[in-house]
Amino acid sequence: MIIQAAMLTRRSGDTYCRSPEFSCWTLWCLRKGRLKVSLLEGNSSRKISDQVVFSAPSLILLHPHIPVKVDALQSTQETHVYFEPRPDWIGFLQWGEAFQGCQAIVLESYSQIILDVATEIVHYYRRDDTTHRALALNALERLFLLVDRINPNTSSLWDWDDRIKAALRYLDHNLDHLLHVEEIARAVGMSPSHLAHLFKAQTGYSPIRLHLLLRIEKAKQLLLTTNRKVRDIAAEIGFVNPYHFSTCFRSVVGKSPVNYRKNPMRETALK
Repeated sequence: MIIQAAMLTRRSGDTYCRSPEFSCWTLWCLRKGRLKVSLLEGNSSRKISDQVVFSAPSLILLHPHIPVKVDALQSTQETHVYFEPRPDWIGFLQWGEAFQGCQAIVLESYSQIILDVATEIVHYYRRDDTTHRALALNALERLFLLVDRINPNTSSLWDWDDRIKAALRYLDHNLDHLLHVEEIARAVGMSPSHLAHLFKAQTGYSPIRLHLLLRIEKAKQLLLTTNRKVRDIAAEIGFVNPYHFSTCFRSVVGKSPVNYRKNPMRETALK
């Protein structure tokens, strides 16, 4: 259940304290700026037992009943989601621990996709009806599924070849046009055949297939959070022909873009 979801801007020097009575999980999506998060001792707002500085883009996950002090070291833009996790989410909530009760992941791969899904959560939550609250919860689940792909505690991402990590970032930053293996290979300093083989071995996808899935994921978000025409959304993710876009979308999602907008699915396109 999502208890609250909102966008927040902090000015440099702003301070916030969270008491140990705060009983829900908290997800902060840091889009811009730097935050210092300090673990407090008991109810004190001055006794600090540990602290970490986070820079955007990153995700910060606070467990229930963890008292913290947050200082904005720079002006920030954040998305906050307060929630009670479904029982089957617990496996997704095991991130790298910054300190006791505070976990975090620095976003590299899929960064824009993950931040866009966070925006989608707030968009649905603000509609304040049963259907849109359910969609907000489904979007939060999708965010955790995406994060799970880059979580060093549940995947071997940190053991991957640095060139494959660079290729993932290249895909993530080029969702507005069709990529070819040769272009990706040049960007990361590999031969096309070597890239294709190593990428598949380490990620389970071909570079082109994963790029398509990321573009379709972006299209899903635009369909649900804007009133833009399907052909305009297709153009934004690099499809010149809207009919070809609809065919690709249906092959991944199982519905046409129009039907998906009317009746969105729960699952993520990354499969």
